[in-house]
Amino acid sequence: MGNMIDLICLVLYFYLLKISCFEGNLATFFVVCTITLYFIIKYKRVKDSELNLKKRLDTQWENFIELLNHDLKIPTIAQLRGLELLENNNTKNISKEEIISHIKQSCKYTLDMISMIVEAYNFENNSSKLVYERFNMTELLTHCFEDLSISAMEKNITFAYNLKSNDTYLEADKSEIKKVMINLLSNSINYTGRGNEVNVTISDKGNEMQISLSSKEFANNLINGSKYSTIGQSIGMYLCKKIIEIHRGKLYITENEKKDKIVSFSLPKIANSIYN
Repeated sequence: MGNMIDLICLVLYFYLLKISCFEGNLATFFVVCTITLYFIIKYKRVKDSELNLKKRLDTQWENFIELLNHDLKIPTIAQLRGLELLENNNTKNISKEEIISHIKQSCKYTLDMISMIVEAYNFENNSSKLVYERFNMTELLTHCFEDLSISAMEKNITFAYNLKSNDTYLEADKSEIKKVMINLLSNSINYTGRGNEVNVTISDKGNEMQISLSSKEFANNLINGSKYSTIGQSIGMYLCKKIIEIHRGKLYITENEKKDKIVSFSLPKIANSIYN
């Protein structure tokens, strides 16, 4: 619609310019000046918008490179140090099996982050498509609890969920939503104190479903914008946010009755991708 208006104005501009030049009509000359001013202002706004967009993209790119440099460097250094200990047979204070276990864990961190980077890139370039299906969010949540049970047991953390909805069925990409839940729960485990509980609440918000995690420390960390508290957290959270946004959902911080900050995200109950 905007392009059509510009085309009409341009045709009118040249027509009136011709009349103004050959007939010396002041009214026509005034209209020509007005249209000229309109195009000058619009051109300036377009250039300013392009410049602001470029600045935002440059900033995002710089931040992303900084995160990659940090999140990939630390586990790689850990792997090298572990291999050096084995190479030099300097394992007096720690067993070889324990060193190998740490190296394997560090390699897994690196592999997971590479996978997250590739997936985030594919979503950014619209080369990954969502596969929608109808599934029960409560069942998915239970599977996530089971997958993270070992990590939770290491800190003596228990999982619990609270249903505030009679219908917990959702139309979405089940595997992608599970990645979001696993990432959020993993971060909750990292930030929750030993022996405490991570509670997940599923609420009915009309056409949307809201999932909330009662991890105050995790929520406060997100608010404070700490980039380097946990290796891979920023990349993982970026991917979570992207997956939720593609489902036309939102990731945000909410408050409970005690005014405690909690991490929440909402999703449409019916399939509604931005690619549709």
